[in-house]
Amino acid sequence: MNSTISQERIYFLDAMRSILMTLGIILHSANVFSESQWAIQNLQTSEFFSSLISFIHRFRMPAFFIVSGFFCHMTLSRYGHRLFINVRIPRILVPLAITAISLNSIQNWLLMEYQEAALNLLTMDYWLQGKWLSHLWFLNCLVYYFLIASILYAYSSKFLHKIGSLTSTFIIRSKGLYLFSLPLFSLLLVKISYLVPDPPNHIYDLSISEFIKYSVYFVFGVLAGFRRELLWELMQPNRVKIVGVLILSAVFLYLPTEQSSLCHLFNLYIYALFPWLLCFLCFFIFYKYFNTKSAFFSYLSEASYTIYLFHHLFVILYGIILINTELNIYLKFIILVIATFSTTALIHRYLILKSPVLRYLFNGKRG
Repeated sequence: MNSTISQERIYFLDAMRSILMTLGIILHSANVFSESQWAIQNLQTSEFFSSLISFIHRFRMPAFFIVSGFFCHMTLSRYGHRLFINVRIPRILVPLAITAISLNSIQNWLLMEYQEAALNLLTMDYWLQGKWLSHLWFLNCLVYYFLIASILYAYSSKFLHKIGSLTSTFIIRSKGLYLFSLPLFSLLLVKISYLVPDPPNHIYDLSISEFIKYSVYFVFGVLAGFRRELLWELMQPNRVKIVGVLILSAVFLYLPTEQSSLCHLFNLYIYALFPWLLCFLCFFIFYKYFNTKSAFFSYLSEASYTIYLFHHLFVILYGIILINTELNIYLKFIILVIATFSTTALIHRYLILKSPVLRYLFNGKRG
């Protein structure tokens, strides 16, 4: 195992987490100009933005949940479940509630002119249907993961540690073959998530399906916490991985147009494999190029929470202005991304950091 992986501060994971959060600006800005229906839409659209959205979706949240699982284990093993619950859960729940009530309500008010489905804030349907949640759904998932992890660490830590260590050891000794079993777990959990009944239209969806679907990535991150060698394994493009992926890709490219049931299943398998490959590539790139102390990434890591919470509102606000201009579609996109990032970064610098109250409400941090 590389010695830098065992260092106390793993810089590349902080950088990676902050970039994955900040990518929300690019993702949601692209929605404005893509061919799919979103909150607001530019009159002219481009397939480029639809492809960009699809690409980011493939790896962004899976990689984020792997990193979250790793830090969850590290924090629980270091401080225990009581301190973890007292610190980490409020850091998720408080900003979730405050952002949903304040920023997302303003966002919904702005959208009432552009969306037929937008609901008046004074109606019960707005609150019962969960219109206030918007881009904060993943925080729901984190609350579930953190609570379950805390309970398991509190009441079965020895058993959990034994299972985690054995599983991590098995993965490491498989010499990369484990990669080809991961899509099977992904597909299984996606199938289970489909079994969750949809709530009636007037009842809020608690993001249970997303919680189930993404849990495989969070658990993998926790396993990497049990054995740091697994974190190192994530970033190694060994021969088994490379050869296996090349063979699967070649087979995928030469599948017949009229597919049988077997070909369809293979298609699903490849589709589930790509997020894992992109996650591993993401880990490799950030470890190779960003595993050093950086003032920029240190600040961005601190600011990324604020940036994510506020960005959705400003993408819509600035987007409403830009879609009514005659500017080139790609120039509009660039302006939207830069304006949103600049505004949210300034909000963090001059409002959130300056006020202990706002720091707690929007970052969940005391003092």
